[in-house]
Amino acid sequence: MMKQALLMVGFLFLVLIGCKNKDEFSISGQIENTGNVKVISLFEGERKLDSMFFGDNNAFQFKRPTSQARLLSLRVGKNRYDLIASPGEEIVFKADLQKDVNDYQIEGSELSSTIQGFSKMRNRRDAVRDSLQADFGKRSIAADADDIENLRSEYKQKFMEQLQSYTKAAVAFANQHNDIAGFYAISTLDPEIAESEIIAYADQIKDKFLDNHYVTQFKQETDKLRNLGYRPTSTRFRIFYAQ
Repeated sequence: MMKQALLMVGFLFLVLIGCKNKDEFSISGQIENTGNVKVISLFEGERKLDSMFFGDNNAFQFKRPTSQARLLSLRVGKNRYDLIASPGEEIVFKADLQKDVNDYQIEGSELSSTIQGFSKMRNRRDAVRDSLQADFGKRSIAADADDIENLRSEYKQKFMEQLQSYTKAAVAFANQHNDIAGFYAISTLDPEIAESEIIAYADQIKDKFLDNHYVTQFKQETDKLRNLGYRPTSTRFRIFYAQ
């Protein structure tokens, strides 16, 4: 009788463990070779949700309540790692700051693993942008107003070519993934460059992801793009389009 009672208690304990995390997600892991970097932060778009000092062996853990898949990023120093956290997931993340930003390990989240390859393209786009901006800054130091304007046009054209290629890749990825991973790819597009692609995707998912707050915001903001005179601001619109 006592043995049966103990078995029942053990069973109930396992049930409680299995149920308690269904309304939240956790992200834990370790960052190696952090150097002078002591803090890791969790972002949703450009909004910081949480941050913490590294623990022993540069370990960390974030837990947040959620009822839907969320597009997030871990920020460590200059590095950004994108992921998708869904209710009940216990995500394990590992990275090394001395390695390439794209060289990281993630487990416990199928959608995060799905977008890992596309994140490399996003990081490459951002690296090209930063490189062009730095080069423009150096060349414009001793330039006059006319030369600066010419340089600006030159670098804008170079980056536009990169953005057009990136836009095609994002649309192709979204067409292959009819889930939040596909939405993630489209959410990284610049509406100034990819207005038609963004509107087309919003039409495509108009009857999907109806319970997802972030997708709903995306659809609402995209509706405004349909008005010819509307152009997004850097802070108001891009909070939903993850630049």
